[in-house]
Amino acid sequence: MEHELCIFSCRASSQFAERAVKELATVFEKHKKLVKNSAIKMGSITTKTFRDGELYQRLDENVRGGDVFVFQSLQSPGEQSVNENLMELLLLNGVIRLSSAFRITNVIAYHAYARQDRKTKGREGISAKQVAKLLQASGADRILTMDLHSGQIQGFYDIPVDNLTALPVLGQHAAAHHKRNGLVVVSPDAGGVERAKRFADMLGATLAIINKHRPQQGEAEIIGLVGDVAGKDVIILDDIVDSGGTVQEAVAALRKSGAKEISIYCSHPLFSEPAPERLTKLGVAVIGTDTILHNDKFLGQHKWFTQLSVAHIFAEAIFNIHTNRSVSQLLDELHQKS
Repeated sequence: MEHELCIFSCRASSQFAERAVKELATVFEKHKKLVKNSAIKMGSITTKTFRDGELYQRLDENVRGGDVFVFQSLQSPGEQSVNENLMELLLLNGVIRLSSAFRITNVIAYHAYARQDRKTKGREGISAKQVAKLLQASGADRILTMDLHSGQIQGFYDIPVDNLTALPVLGQHAAAHHKRNGLVVVSPDAGGVERAKRFADMLGATLAIINKHRPQQGEAEIIGLVGDVAGKDVIILDDIVDSGGTVQEAVAALRKSGAKEISIYCSHPLFSEPAPERLTKLGVAVIGTDTILHNDKFLGQHKWFTQLSVAHIFAEAIFNIHTNRSVSQLLDELHQKS
């Protein structure tokens, strides 16, 4: 029995989901000799918020026996907070499960709480694991995400987790806009060294590492720099730019060490306050993806930011999952490009 492809989006990811659906139609067209190409469109959901903040949700179409993909990036800032976005996804999973879907895949372009993946002090929680439990308990059968802050978060789930990467998209832009001779890729902390090494190899660049210490959550203190950046162009590669504190300290340290032109590349440009002000003052180019989708007004006001789309990568992954093709092969192809 062939399960119908059904695609829905919670409110925080509607624009990104629409981009992915367009890309998915292209993917189906490319493979039309191998698979039956049915009409691909976004499903409709009625969502209302009661005066006390409770949510009401109802699917406007039948999903019985369907292979359902639900888009929701757990982002903030935006119209809803991270926790509101998470709650909306959890409740929708329950609605879809009660509607007798065959399978539910949560497409979480940005996986919130991933930075809380271990205990660093006594009496702390491991929130990433709690979120994984919640998503599974709500009815999710599979998670599709991108550039998890910690790869080991996949182990918090007892369901398949496909962790895509934005490095091919970021690398293509970097290769077109930077001279490779003398280029240095910098990891802003020890946890990002593997990612930065792959990016450096892709660009034929050298690698440098910033030794960072966090006195407390949300703050960063630069201890030292390993590598030579004097007189060289530098790319700082990070998975997340949140408040901008880490990159602000990193840029200061690199300029003190004699770096020339500095650019920042990231998968998830959260830009929580006061990041826009900090990054504007830094005077460096920032390149990120649309896993956190910033509107035209933001892009117009902040010319230092370039937004690249990774919707086509998610479209390829959705196609492979729906048609029971290898996602591991797609991941291998992405890593080979990165």
